Amino acid sequence: MLMNNNEINSYKQCKIIIIGDCKVGKSNFFLRITKKIFNENYKQSIEIQQVKILQSFKDHQGFIKKMMVNLYDTFGQERYRNLINNYYKNVDGIIFMYDVTDQKSFENIKNWFDDVVQFNSNKNCCFFIIGNKIDLKDKIIIEKEEVLKLIDEYKNKYKIDNLIFNEISCKENINVEETFQSLCKIIYNKKQININDENKIIHITDLNHYKKKKKKCRS
Repeated sequence: MLMNNNEINSYKQCKIIIIGDCKVGKSNFFLRITKKIFNENYKQSIEIQQVKILQSFKDHQGFIKKMMVNLYDTFGQERYRNLINNYYKNVDGIIFMYDVTDQKSFENIKNWFDDVVQFNSNKNCCFFIIGNKIDLKDKIIIEKEEVLKLIDEYKNKYKIDNLIFNEISCKENINVEETFQSLCKIIYNKKQININDENKIIHITDLNHYKKKKKKCRS
């Protein structure tokens, strides 16, 4: 069912962009999430694709929550990198995808990450590293330990905590929907519990103190 703009805008909005080298599976991840299909012969993207998805998930209390996700699929060619940089601004979540059978695609995550840090202005952005093609068990060369080492390096380098890792198979539909739901849930919760008050971030553990402070100010 199509929704009008008022219905779309009634939900919390977030922007997620998928980046990575060519042929790592970005477009099939996009297809799995948006159309529930996999296309072995899907042609390499020559333009940025975008779609709005109303994503549902359960919060920690079991209540159903919904969020409107603006999902972007990008091309991985080097010659388009400057164009992609324009899409990093004010992004809520960035998926760095690599091929678990391709060492270069994993090493290039560092280049993509450096671009994102330079151009993304959202300090609360969540970062997700996803290894695709785990169905090719005999060809896997990127071990989890190597990825976790990279995550520790970038957490220290850029002083970020919102860096998460998972492995999937778009072809066999392993962990795809579950991973995407988890990403959306993390972004939703971050939007819910972070309050901007005099340029300070007040986390959920500080909310009771924050409310008491506000009441005193009114008296």
